[in-house]
Amino acid sequence: RFLLFCLEIGNLEDDQDLQDLVLSVFHTTTHTFNATPAVKIIENHLGKAFVKQSQQLVLQVPPPQTPTPSKGDTP
Repeated sequence: RFLLFCLEIGNLEDDQDLQDLVLSVFHTTTHTFNATPAVKIIENHLGKAFVKQSQQLVLQVPPPQTPTPSKGDTP
């Protein structure tokens, strides 16, 4: 362990319980992002959450129509 900018950094594999908790949160959020339109999740220590969702609209645009020549038009 060492101190860098007042941030204690340690090896996650040294604490099996902490590693299990971190991986549980990681897998839960990964599943949430893959299965829902959520793009951002913020939750506080009281269990209150803000979830930002993104919605994509798929619009089908008809292909452009080429003008058909009238009887009087000659190329």
